[in-house]
Amino acid sequence: DRASVKLKKQEGKLKDWIKEKELTPDPSRVQTGGFGRSVSQKAVWANKKGLKNAADGGRIYSDRGTGNYPVTRQTIEKMPIPNVPGDSYFRAQYHAACQDLLREVMESNTEAGTEFSGVFNMAMEQIGEYRRGSVGRVGIDNPDEMYNALHNHGSDSTLSYPDIARFVNRDNQMSIGAVGNRGSFYGLFMTADGDRDGDAEDLRMKTQ
Repeated sequence: DRASVKLKKQEGKLKDWIKEKELTPDPSRVQTGGFGRSVSQKAVWANKKGLKNAADGGRIYSDRGTGNYPVTRQTIEKMPIPNVPGDSYFRAQYHAACQDLLREVMESNTEAGTEFSGVFNMAMEQIGEYRRGSVGRVGIDNPDEMYNALHNHGSDSTLSYPDIARFVNRDNQMSIGAVGNRGSFYGLFMTADGDRDGDAEDLRMKTQ
């Protein structure tokens, strides 16, 4: 189902790009074996559910089917510096914020998979307090100033579709980062020309 949802999202991006470039679509280049009507309908339903959840009380939903992991001190200490846009000082501050978030998760002694979130100004100074959610979900604050948002994923998985939808729809949000409980990092960042589009590879979805 996850592959189906990804395919549907890529299909939508391709249609938009073809329309923008005033090209003629070639159906033979987008056929995928095994993607029949049943799977397609599941993908459409999952995308609609993701959009609904994105607008439902500021919640984030991650994939709970992959298992959740505890955060360890070794994970925090060995987490690589994310390859985020900016100079070395900003990357160091961003890295420290990721480690602090994982430390908050570890020291909370909550059930594995419980998600926390924090928002930070453009110098990566924290705005307000961390928010604690439940297993697989957490809210993210939406301050009036420009901000970067971080949250953890207990399953160590990539950004969810609602994560991305929220990033696209919030004017003040300059980035969304998901820090995995095992030290992975996925993120989307506003580009220099103000665009928020592009796929995972274009926008440094995974940096290690």
